[in-house]
Amino acid sequence: MFMVGVVFSLIGLVCLFFSFCLFRGAFRKRNGWKSAPGIVVGYVESIRDGQRHYRSQVQFTAKGGNPVVITSNIGSNTHLNRIGDQVKVLYDLNNPAQGVIKSFSTLYMPGIVLAFIAVCFSGVGGHILYSLDSSKM
Repeated sequence: MFMVGVVFSLIGLVCLFFSFCLFRGAFRKRNGWKSAPGIVVGYVESIRDGQRHYRSQVQFTAKGGNPVVITSNIGSNTHLNRIGDQVKVLYDLNNPAQGVIKSFSTLYMPGIVLAFIAVCFSGVGGHILYSLDSSKM
C-alpha cells in the first residue's frame, strides 16, 4: 500500500509541475503577445462520444496587414460565439497562426483543471501515506 501512496503522490507532483508550465505559458501569452481584434467567421464541428462539439474560427489581421484564421482550442456542445461576434486575439508576432482567443477559459482553464487533478492525486497519495504512518503508532 505504501507504493500506491507514493505513486499517487508522484502523479500529483508531476501534474502540478505541468499545471505550473501551463500557467506560465498563459501569462507569457497575456503579457508578451500582441493583441488584435478578431471576428468569428465560422466553426469547426467534431463529434465526440456521440455529441457534437463546436470550436470557433476567428479571423484577425496580424501586424503587416496579413489576415489570419485561427481555431479555438476550447470547444463546446453549443456555439460559444456567434458568427460575426468580435473577440480579442493574442498572437506571437513571429507565428500569428498559433494565436489564441483572449478569454479566461482559453488561457487558464487547462492549468486550473490540471492543478485540480494534481491536488486530488496528491491528496489521495498523502492520505494513504499518512494512514500507513499513523497505523504504525
